[in-house]
Amino acid sequence: MGLDPIFSFENILISLILIITIFSLIYFYSKVVTDNIFHKYLMYGLGFKILMSIAFIFIYYFYYGGGDAYWYCYNTKCFVNAFFNHPGKISKIIFTGNMNYNDFYQLFSINTGYPVMYLVEDPKTFAVSRFSFPALLLTQNYISTTILVAMFAFIGQWKMFILLNKLFPNFTKYAAIAVLFFPSPTFWSSGILKDTFIYGAMLWSIYNFYQIFVYKKNIFGNLLLLLMNFYIIILIKPYVAIALLPTFLLLFSLSYIRKIKNRFVKYFITPLGLLFAVILTIVIYTSIGSSLGPYGSIQSAIDKAYITQQDFIKNETYSAHKYDIGSFEPTISSILSKYPISIFYGLFGPFIWQADSFTMLLGALESLALFILTIYLLYKIRWRFFKFIFQDDFIIFSFVFSLIFIFFVGLASANYGSLSRYRIPALPLFLASLFAIYNYCKMQKIF
Repeated sequence: MGLDPIFSFENILISLILIITIFSLIYFYSKVVTDNIFHKYLMYGLGFKILMSIAFIFIYYFYYGGGDAYWYCYNTKCFVNAFFNHPGKISKIIFTGNMNYNDFYQLFSINTGYPVMYLVEDPKTFAVSRFSFPALLLTQNYISTTILVAMFAFIGQWKMFILLNKLFPNFTKYAAIAVLFFPSPTFWSSGILKDTFIYGAMLWSIYNFYQIFVYKKNIFGNLLLLLMNFYIIILIKPYVAIALLPTFLLLFSLSYIRKIKNRFVKYFITPLGLLFAVILTIVIYTSIGSSLGPYGSIQSAIDKAYITQQDFIKNETYSAHKYDIGSFEPTISSILSKYPISIFYGLFGPFIWQADSFTMLLGALESLALFILTIYLLYKIRWRFFKFIFQDDFIIFSFVFSLIFIFFVGLASANYGSLSRYRIPALPLFLASLFAIYNYCKMQKIF
């Protein structure tokens, strides 16, 4: 038993009603209830997100033959069907993520459909079905579920947009481009995928962190949301949490160091604050190591990156769009030797001359635009580029996170198809930082 015909009249009608309902509710809340000054960007951003969700559905269905998004939704559908017969047991499985083979034979039948067990046995993939369960239970179809799941990512995007406008003056258009209308991150976070939940949770967690430790607003509520978002990140992609944790602690230290007015005291405290951030990172990383699986120690994380890269290289499934950073060993010194080339491929690949399909060409054009902007800034302001980086805590945070994250993604992926999805958490932060530096230069009339 598969999913119902995806493009049936009933499913399309339900999805149209859902889209109209979402637009109406958000329009009313933004325009009438709160009189949001960014109302125009909210509505345009929402429209672009839903458009990308629809594009995702069509591309994945007709170009990829359904892909993993289809099977995530199929598994979820099996659990939704079984829920009407065994609501208590299914609710417990969805809540805890634990299911054994006895449950499989007791709860599922030819009428409910049998879930694909390898997607259930892996907590990372099963999490996608678990988190998609309420949306599919409500709408009962693939198109509407895809749109609702994409709304989770859009919450994170919108929160980041709001944060950027608080941090930087005259930044609305730049923030919109970097977060709301950046094509590839928006596209890859608009389907029933791990990347959608990671993208939304990561951006939202940054907003929560600022609300708690910098602006000190609604601390309890934002703390709960921060824990929820980190739970999602650790459960689905622990390596994102590994890159995010030290940069959060760096941001925490810098935010308090900036408040020190005495220059002598600040210079004395700064190295101690940074050392504190490093020590605290190690302590936290050690204490939660068991929940990070193969990323629970530095060496095991390096081994995982090496094994993943070798799998991409040797597996014929990924042979079409490979890139080669050269061989390396699973040691710290060996992987550090690959830092420059991993960053280059991770940020700016694929390249125009490598594009052999329409979708790859779009990615190559986007990467080229990012490369041109980066080179333009470096050329125009030269050494002052680093001066502007250290002027603002968010820019430091964004660059440090982006360069750590992109390094490991570029190191391990070895395939442009996977790279285009894996790197999306870093792209809006990197682009927003470039725009922030560009904005500083305009304000100081360097350009």
